[in-house]
Amino acid sequence: LNDNWGTALQEPVLNTQASTCDKEEGSYESNSYTYGGLTSVFNDYINFSDNSAGRIKMKFFNYFHYSPNTLISDGELGMSKRYKSLYTDPYITKEVEQFSIIEQLYANNIIDKRVFAHQYKNDKEGTVFIGEEPKGDLIKYTCRGTQSKGEPSNYWNCPISTFKIDNKEIQIDYNTNIAMFSTGERFIFVPEESQGIIEYIKSYSTWGKEHCTLDVHVAYQELHCDYKGFKYSYFPTISFTFGEYGIELKPEDVFYYNYNNKYYRLLLVIYNMKKYWIIGSPVLKGHNMIFNVDEDTVTFFTEKKSKVGLIAAVLILLLIIGGIVAWFIRRNNKKKAFAVNDFYFFN
Repeated sequence: LNDNWGTALQEPVLNTQASTCDKEEGSYESNSYTYGGLTSVFNDYINFSDNSAGRIKMKFFNYFHYSPNTLISDGELGMSKRYKSLYTDPYITKEVEQFSIIEQLYANNIIDKRVFAHQYKNDKEGTVFIGEEPKGDLIKYTCRGTQSKGEPSNYWNCPISTFKIDNKEIQIDYNTNIAMFSTGERFIFVPEESQGIIEYIKSYSTWGKEHCTLDVHVAYQELHCDYKGFKYSYFPTISFTFGEYGIELKPEDVFYYNYNNKYYRLLLVIYNMKKYWIIGSPVLKGHNMIFNVDEDTVTFFTEKKSKVGLIAAVLILLLIIGGIVAWFIRRNNKKKAFAVNDFYFFN
C-alpha cells in the first residue's frame, strides 16, 4: 500500500500495518504479469482493522533477478484476477490463492464483493477501493476480457478496439489484439507481430528516420533516438480505444530521456516472448478503473461534471456581459446629453 494512496474498505480502515514474520525456504518459479523468475517467498501479516478478523496472513514474492527492463520487484500485492500455480518441481504444486489479497479478504469475510478500484485525485494522490466500487454519478465503460486465449485470461485484460497513429488507424492482428493491464509496469509491450507500429513511429519524420535506431536485445527491442536535435514534434500522437473508452498519448507521454546514456527511449517496446500487448502506466496513469473478479470485467470510469458549476459559470458570464452592455448604454447617453447642451450653448 503506497503512502500516497488512501484505502476504502466496507469497514473503516483503522490500521494498515504489515510485519514480516518469516521467510519460506526455497525458491519458486513465479508467473508474474510480464516475466517468470526465481523468487523467495515471505509471510506477512497485514492489519485492515483493529480486530483479529482483520489480521490477514499474506504471501509476498521477493525477486532476486533483473527483469528485462532492469527493474527489481520487491513484492507483489495480489490484485490479479487469477493466480497460476507455482511449481517447485514437476510433481509439486503450490496453492497460490493465498497470494491474492482479494481472495484472502473475501475468505475472511472482511469484504462481501471481490472487486477493487482506483480513482485518481491528481498525479500523486488517489483512492484505492477494496471490496466496493466508487460512489457518485459515474460514466462507465466496461469490457469483458478474453476467456480463451491462454495466459492473458489469468490477468485483467480487454481487447483493443482501435489503435491510431495520429488519425490513421493501424490494424492489429486478431490473434494479438488483447491488452493485458499492469498499472505497475512502466512500459507498453508490443508483440513482435505488431513491430511495424514502431517502424511507423520511427519513420514519421525525416529526423526520426535518420536519428532513431532499434536497440536489439535477446527478448525485446527498444527504439532509441539521439538527444541532440530531438523534438517531440517529430513524432506522432498515438491512441487506444477499449470499447467506447479512448486514451490519447502525446509524444511527451511515450518518450523517456535517459540521463545516463543521453538518449530518448520510446516506451513502446517490441517483446518477442508474448503474443499480446502489455499495457503499463504510460497508458493507464490518470485513468480510473474498476476490476471485478466475479463478473470478470474491467471498467474505465469518469465522473459526470456537475451542472451546478456550469450554471453558475453561465450566470456569472451573463452578469459580466450585462454589466458591459449597461456601461456602454450609460456612456452613450452621456455623450448625447453633452452634444445637446453644446448645440443650445452655441445657439
